Amino acid sequence: MNEKHFRYDETENPSIYGYLALLTALSVIFSFIITSCTPFVSTIRVPQDYESVTEAVKASDKGTIVEVSPGSFSENVKISDMQNLTLTSTAPEDSQVVKDTSIEAHDENKPTSKKPSTILRR
Repeated sequence: MNEKHFRYDETENPSIYGYLALLTALSVIFSFIITSCTPFVSTIRVPQDYESVTEAVKASDKGTIVEVSPGSFSENVKISDMQNLTLTSTAPEDSQVVKDTSIEAHDENKPTSKKPSTILRR
């Protein structure tokens, strides 16, 4: 049996290593750009992370999800147009959890309201 063995000798074509190094560097740079441009959505839980919905909303960044545990929260929640956040219960698909989660304005002259940029989920 006549077997041929192929061996790559880097002295025959040294530029291939330069191309491989460049390709690797570009892949790393591209991966870094993609991951740094991907928006990070954080979730703030009430009352685990903040005791009140108002505190959680004030601490939120653009795109934050504020997840409210079952309970009754008597407070005026002010959400600015620039926050673009989601206010939701812990289980919006569970009607009992939704029923047990409420945010009620404690001052009828300043009711809790939703802004157009805010998504409210039961």
